[in-house]
Amino acid sequence: MGAVKQIFKTDLVEISDFQTESGVAFISIPVTVETLGQPVGSAPVIVVNEGVHIGNRVAKSRKYDGSDTGVSLFNSREYTIVQLCIPTGSDPEFLYESYKTFSPNDRLRIVEQTLDSLGFPRPGKIINT
Repeated sequence: MGAVKQIFKTDLVEISDFQTESGVAFISIPVTVETLGQPVGSAPVIVVNEGVHIGNRVAKSRKYDGSDTGVSLFNSREYTIVQLCIPTGSDPEFLYESYKTFSPNDRLRIVEQTLDSLGFPRPGKIINT
């Protein structure tokens, strides 16, 4: 059996004309998307929303495939792991007045719109950290 090729790719998606449940309107929300593991469409998709961890990248920490600790949360040989970095109030490039601006439903809508814009299938799991 040959080695399993694991991909790593970074995309930037702009969610346009987004309005939160509380009525706050955004012209554009930048979402960084990092993909690790199997090619999209060849394996089940797991989405990890890293909305509160600015700069915590899959490629740097590798915490999801266990290469740093030997303990795997997700096996990147079996799954396509998609990490979304939705900016929070601590991101100097994208500030808003309160981290409570976005409800859990707002965050889910951002995740869904981001996946749709990239043509990704809906995942079996979404993890919001």
